Amino acid sequence: AATALLALGSALMLSTPAHAESYCREEINNRSPQSQGLLRLELFNVGSRRQRVYWLNYNGQRHFYAYLNPGEAYRGTSYYRHIWVITDGQNNCTQIFHVGAQGVSMRVQ
Repeated sequence: AATALLALGSALMLSTPAHAESYCREEINNRSPQSQGLLRLELFNVGSRRQRVYWLNYNGQRHFYAYLNPGEAYRGTSYYRHIWVITDGQNNCTQIFHVGAQGVSMRVQ
């Protein structure tokens, strides 16, 4: 059986593009927990389409942070175990992940 959590660098991904549909369906059951200590968040769009970056707040609602055009990067901060969602141009979830203890530096597509 495949595992739902896949390690990618210091991020813990809840989905990959190949499995995004099944894991993105779980978005409604996720929310960011209260936590302390800012960590690095770096996302690199290695795909060929524009992506949107959302943080899932404490109630599980999306909070828009950035557009990522192909070849662009988003650099910011987040908190441990906070959940982030990447969407396509139609706002459909393509990836969902939470921030690991060392922060996140990952590619999105």
